[in-house]
Amino acid sequence: MKRCIYSVLLFLLPLLAGCGNTAPAEKALLPYPPVVVWDNKAYVVTDKIVLSENVGDQIGAVKRYIDPAKNFPERDEDSTSAPVGSGLFQIQGLNLKQTLAVEWNGVFFQAEHDEP
Repeated sequence: MKRCIYSVLLFLLPLLAGCGNTAPAEKALLPYPPVVVWDNKAYVVTDKIVLSENVGDQIGAVKRYIDPAKNFPERDEDSTSAPVGSGLFQIQGLNLKQTLAVEWNGVFFQAEHDEP
């Protein structure tokens, strides 16, 4: 009888050990990505820095901060990342319909919009 129990345990132990989760934990994501809205288009703010010599004319400024855990920005000059007053700028040589710069604490970050 003991031999039978040991045999069953010896069989089940490797089987149960193989059921563990070995995948790395996934990075927690905000409900919405860091976004600014301009010309009725959502631009995702990236971590790409735009050099100041490549920054063109100011086209607007963030007027309303939206908490990304509660809502998605809907109106022009809304943001889920940049604080109120952050400037929105053209980037020289790039199409404004696809890319703009967001000034945040004196640093310009590239924001991108993917046309459908």
